[in-house]
Amino acid sequence: MKILKFVLIFTLILTVIGCEKDPVIEDPIIKDPLVCGDNQEEVDGQCVIVDQALEDIKIALNETIELTNYKINVLVTYSENALDYAYEMTLSFDDQVALFEMGDQDIVYYEFESTGINEYIKQGDAFVIKTVDEVQNYGFYQDLDPKWFTKIDEYYLMGSQYLSNITEMIEDYFPDGAVNNFKVGLGDQYLDYFMFDVILGEVTYHLTFTFDMIGEVALELPTV
Repeated sequence: MKILKFVLIFTLILTVIGCEKDPVIEDPIIKDPLVCGDNQEEVDGQCVIVDQALEDIKIALNETIELTNYKINVLVTYSENALDYAYEMTLSFDDQVALFEMGDQDIVYYEFESTGINEYIKQGDAFVIKTVDEVQNYGFYQDLDPKWFTKIDEYYLMGSQYLSNITEMIEDYFPDGAVNNFKVGLGDQYLDYFMFDVILGEVTYHLTFTFDMIGEVALELPTV
């Protein structure tokens, strides 16, 4: 009987031991080192923005550069010989079609194709089409660096040490001009406007570029 009890107890012990699962040894989780982006620093294991104003203009610039459907209203004002002058023009973009307008007669369409660029120029009451290799680039704002600006109240002012960069960008339009007082305003998501002065001799031109109709432009090429 003692032997039977011993065997029984021994069997139960083996059964219990056999039911116990081996402990699971998990491999240690190795996390990649935290790499923060530009204008960010690590705080308590997370990347946080250092300068929110810089981040705002950087995002707005990047979002604006990606636009393919929008309109820019351009206003040029200046004074000469005690007289004030003002000129308005518009630049409209609808994916592969662009439109330049200044008054009722100075109207040019551009059609961008894989084989080249078609230019539709208004002459009288009709349009004449020709193929061109390139067009004037009005998108120099795309080369702006957010670090060139400091936020002042509701706008961003470009540092004087960076103004020469803009002078180089617009030299095709104002070969002997010098840029001053370059400001940028932000909308909810994109640039709202940018403006600057161009000093040419004794005359100062004030230029304002305002973004409008984002995602709402519909252009149709004229019949030739």
